[in-house]
Amino acid sequence: MVNQTTISILVPYQAQGYRFSVEFNTQLVTTYNTLSGSRLWPTIYNSRTTDLIPSTGDIYYPTAGSLTGVENINHQIIYFQPGVYYMGSNYVPMLSPTVQWIYLAPGAYVKGSFAYQGGASWLKITGFGVLSGEQYAYMPDRNNGFNHALTDKYGSCVKLLQFFVSSGTSPHLDLHGVTIMEPPFNSFIVYANSDSDLNQFSMSVSSYHQVGAWYWQTDGLELYANSNSFFHANDDVIKLFHSDSSSSNVVIWKGENGPVFQFGWIRAISRILASKVLTLYTTVSGGRASKSTRVSSRRPSRLLILL
Repeated sequence: MVNQTTISILVPYQAQGYRFSVEFNTQLVTTYNTLSGSRLWPTIYNSRTTDLIPSTGDIYYPTAGSLTGVENINHQIIYFQPGVYYMGSNYVPMLSPTVQWIYLAPGAYVKGSFAYQGGASWLKITGFGVLSGEQYAYMPDRNNGFNHALTDKYGSCVKLLQFFVSSGTSPHLDLHGVTIMEPPFNSFIVYANSDSDLNQFSMSVSSYHQVGAWYWQTDGLELYANSNSFFHANDDVIKLFHSDSSSSNVVIWKGENGPVFQFGWIRAISRILASKVLTLYTTVSGGRASKSTRVSSRRPSRLLILL
């Protein structure tokens, strides 16, 4: 305790960083469902590395403040420097196919979302900045003026990170360091015209953080290769949709909707490994917090999980 308004926390060095929450009893709001209880803000601390930071190439630096015309940026790299950026509550830019890398520098706070059209063989979203969905309504329906969808409009509701796999391509995404904050619906989605095209997508995730998932249907990520990450989610946290995937050294704060592991939607999956997965809390009906009692949903095919 430094003084009555300041605390100091010493975090020892570890190459993989640490994932933990700092909780204050005075922060009293609630989850969307119960409208009662306490709302505790998870605070994430990262290991800072120099990897995956663009220094040369075709780089565009947006100006802090209002973001418009993002879909017209035709550079390979969009570099968000420290500052606050905002897109408003009714805008999702469909990025130009030339954009392959979004970098959020430490101190960059971007209110909005990004949608990739497809076509590139590699994609990156890196940096220790924040992408926040706080300006959107809950389940904002793009086909209804970004107003709240009264029914489950899965395809047209805003996701903070959205990707499309073009036929004949095999894109690989590196997702590193970014904090996703206050998602208004699913945080991440990959679309394709067919299952065979979808299976060509791959992803490596490390030091990813998701916080402020107070609404229902604020899922985590589809699992490919994921390590050293923190998830605050109020639906399926780790989606086991693909074979030959792994997750290690992950900390989870679970809301009451959905399980920690979801085994996909009628898919044959195999050779999946999860290790060192720690659940801090699971909120159950009525807003009560408990140890996780609902770990998984749906029956997998030939599945190996080590906890």
